[in-house]
Amino acid sequence: MPTALLRQRKKPDRNDDVVIYKSLNDIKLALSEFYLSLILLQNYQSLNFTGFRKILKKHDKVSVLMLLLVVILTCLLSDSVDVV
Repeated sequence: MPTALLRQRKKPDRNDDVVIYKSLNDIKLALSEFYLSLILLQNYQSLNFTGFRKILKKHDKVSVLMLLLVVILTCLLSDSVDVV
C-alpha cells in the first residue's frame, strides 16, 4: 500500500516551473508595455496642452486687434457723427 501511495503522489514537474516563469515574464512584459503607453499618453497630453496654449495666444492677439479695430471705428464714426 505505501508503494501505491508513492506512485500516486505527483512529482514536481519542471514544466510547471517553466510555465510559471513564462507567465511571470508575460506579466512583466505587459506591465512594461502599459508603462510605455502611459509615457506616450503623457507626452501627447503635454503636446496638446502646448498647442492649445499657442492657439489661445494667437486667438488673443487677433481678438485684441479686432477689439482695437472696433474701438477705432467706433471713435471715428462717433467723431464723424458729432461733426455733422
